[in-house]
Amino acid sequence: MTRNEIVNVSGLSNGGNLTKLLHNLVICGFVRKYKSYGNKEKDSLYQLIDFFSLFDIKFKSKREEYSNDYWLQISTTPLYHTWSGFSYEKLCLLHIAQITKKLGIAGVRTSVYAWNGEMDGTKSQIDMVIERADKVINLCEVKFSSGVYAVEKSYAEIIRNKRLSFAYNTKTRSALHNTMITTYGVVRNVESAEIISSVVLDDLFE
Repeated sequence: MTRNEIVNVSGLSNGGNLTKLLHNLVICGFVRKYKSYGNKEKDSLYQLIDFFSLFDIKFKSKREEYSNDYWLQISTTPLYHTWSGFSYEKLCLLHIAQITKKLGIAGVRTSVYAWNGEMDGTKSQIDMVIERADKVINLCEVKFSSGVYAVEKSYAEIIRNKRLSFAYNTKTRSALHNTMITTYGVVRNVESAEIISSVVLDDLFE
């Protein structure tokens, strides 16, 4: 959420106390503050990234629905898979240094953003944009999967359209590289030709 969205939802006063509160949450690691690509400081976004808080919010309310084998039953539901995807995304955002190392650009100055835009009435969102000083931008797709991820034709089209939309909206002259960050890698097939580079879970902990 932006600061204004936090004010609207929480009812807190948009003053110095809120500034101090957000600052403390950021420096303690509960919240991440970042800018969307091309936006100004005042449009910065705040995102809850504390894993225990995210887990508690997602599953505590569901505990009473299951009397026995709670986690075993939850692990087969869409709720669990959605949480896994969001959690993996947050994990990747906390390991930017390892991601850039895997991409071979550890020595290149980089900035990381989120981005959303619209082209021909279709909205697009990219959760991790790595802008590099060597005039290349990595448009990163983060996907949690229990096995090697297979890019289907429909998803390849989504990736292609996101790249076109990003180029159209930002007017960038940098080269755009589609990057997949998955748990176990990407199946190399015709559809995965859109993917220039790949990062896997193990790379985050080297």
